[in-house]
Amino acid sequence: LAQTEEISQTGSWRYTVDTGKITWSDGMYAIFGTNRHSSDDTSNVSVTPAVHPEDRAKVLENRAAVLVDGLPRPMEYRAIRPDGTIRWIHSQCERETDASGKAIALVGFAQDVTERKRLESEREILITAIEQAPVAIALTNQDGTIEYVNPAFAQITGYTGAELIGQNPRILKSGKHDQGFYAELWQTITSGRVWKGRITNKRKDGCLYVEDTTISPVVDGNRHVQKFVAIKRDITTEMAMESKLRQAQKMEAIGTLAGGIAHDFNNILGAIIGYAEMVRDDSPANSPAFHDINQVLKAGLRAKELVKQILAF
Repeated sequence: LAQTEEISQTGSWRYTVDTGKITWSDGMYAIFGTNRHSSDDTSNVSVTPAVHPEDRAKVLENRAAVLVDGLPRPMEYRAIRPDGTIRWIHSQCERETDASGKAIALVGFAQDVTERKRLESEREILITAIEQAPVAIALTNQDGTIEYVNPAFAQITGYTGAELIGQNPRILKSGKHDQGFYAELWQTITSGRVWKGRITNKRKDGCLYVEDTTISPVVDGNRHVQKFVAIKRDITTEMAMESKLRQAQKMEAIGTLAGGIAHDFNNILGAIIGYAEMVRDDSPANSPAFHDINQVLKAGLRAKELVKQILAF
């Protein structure tokens, strides 16, 4: 029995109603991190120091209820070892009665479930992180059938989680990729490799969106693919902003080019207008040359106004 208790990290105990004493097995002492004293192998259940103070009332209420109706009530509570470490204990007890049906004792077992509680806590933290992640996450089986999506995935696609579970991701197909695109993707992930790329998909309302996608196979110890996990990020807005930025950069480049040309042209016009004015001043007012040079000056001044407009642009 002692070896079984050691392997399973369990212990047994017995509480005697008449004496108010509780007797522990060796396994109990091991769980609670204390040593059995040859002269005293019992403790008073109402003041057991090993039970965490915040859980002590719960433990006593549980045992009192079992004494009253005899119904076993599994429970979990914390214990504090002498070195200060806290252990989680799973416990359950049953009532013993005499021939008249009177409760004479409680017998029960306890198991150290600290590791299980730690794993459960880590799992809860992981689930919370996935649920609150800003990127879309989906889990599928070997055939590609969706088994789980996080809220971000549902929000991006417009489908509810319930609508997506049991479906194949092909319901999001946009028609923007040929069959070869999907065949290459499937070949990559089923061979145990990670696929990364950009996919145009279709929301429930029919609107198209673009996402950066990473699909990874989940393999067992023998490298056999068991499931697939997809992480997706909607970049539709980001791409639109990039397009606007590129357009703005193009316009800036055109403006810079136009400004440079306008400045050079303005310098040339300055020379044309200046020499034209000198020729006009040297020509008689009634001569054909005077009339012609005036036309040149008028054209030059109109061109100068046009240069101002180009510079303003």
